Amino acid sequence: MIFLKVVSIYRLKHKIREIFYRLKSSFTFRLKINYIIRIV
Repeated sequence: MIFLKVVSIYRLKHKIREIFYRLKSSFTFRLKINYIIRIV
């Protein structure tokens, strides 16, 4: 079924996006910590 394929692809995209956002947020968080440590 094409519909099932579309749904699975959509879920996969959503999962990848979620992982990407988490990595991005953790990365910016580390950058902020490093910045604060340098200032102090």
